[in-house]
Amino acid sequence: MKKLLFALLTVAAVPQVSHAQDRLTTQFFSSPHTFNPAMAGLMPTKIRGNANFRTMNGDSTQGPSTMVNASADIRIGYDLLPKRDAFGIGIAYGFEQFKQSKNYYWNSRSATLSLAYHKSIDKKGRHSISFGAQATMVDKNVLITKNEIYKELLYTDFSIGAMYTGKLGDNLGVFGGYTYGHIAEPFEYNFAGTSSRLDNSGTALAGMSLGLGGSNALYINAYMHNQADVTYLQAGGYARIHLNAGKKSKPVETALYIGGYYKHDDAVAPYVGVEYADFRFAASYDINISDKAPAYKNNGGLEFTVTYAGAASKKKTKMKYGRSRMPELF
Repeated sequence: MKKLLFALLTVAAVPQVSHAQDRLTTQFFSSPHTFNPAMAGLMPTKIRGNANFRTMNGDSTQGPSTMVNASADIRIGYDLLPKRDAFGIGIAYGFEQFKQSKNYYWNSRSATLSLAYHKSIDKKGRHSISFGAQATMVDKNVLITKNEIYKELLYTDFSIGAMYTGKLGDNLGVFGGYTYGHIAEPFEYNFAGTSSRLDNSGTALAGMSLGLGGSNALYINAYMHNQADVTYLQAGGYARIHLNAGKKSKPVETALYIGGYYKHDDAVAPYVGVEYADFRFAASYDINISDKAPAYKNNGGLEFTVTYAGAASKKKTKMKYGRSRMPELF
């Protein structure tokens, strides 16, 4: 029955699901509702889609890991709700494979549904509060070979989140939110076969966007993730540089993204992307700067994302900069 439900629920994957600790992607902002369910449908367009691929080399005792995630969300309910309010629905699917040793493989498939409500708290719609909930079905197994299953585990996980977004004038946007994950503390296991509950997690996120004239903008954000006795901090940002400014005709929107992130006691990650029409193609690379770098042979993690943001809302935005349809609503 659980396998049937898993097949029917082709809905959002949470990339954080892992061995004992959550694993977070560097480019979390490309698919924000998988990071915080309150951000499902929180965007200047009606539809958003994202595909993410991440690979990391292992250390002297563990092999490489690969993560693949696909997600989509939609903003709906304009005609049913009070003015400027909306519902958000997010779905995604993810797969991760991790090689523990010569013969043991660890696989995880997850599917999640995110639901959100966005409430405007002022008459002009410049400030809003969003609330969201998320249900994730996880199918995990350990394989002796790539095809022979040794252990298998199915469980459902839950998380909730809240977000505030505000526009302070025409050129400044701010946001902040919190996610509480693994509410039911589902049972996990490791390669030794021992089982324990997955600890609750908390993630605080904050940031800002600053218009620099025309469609140029600067985006800065940071988050802190805590689970059990482990705390993870990532901070940084990037600039959006409009490449076809000053054209009298209406060319296809094109922009360049340049920036990077710092992961405390872990890595620095340069980031570069190109936006063309409704798509953005981006790449980042985690350069390992931790004490464990020699064990990892100084190898880092490579991540690619493709983001689609289409069906722009007919309502004019209050932000005069940035015609971009990308996820940076903030």
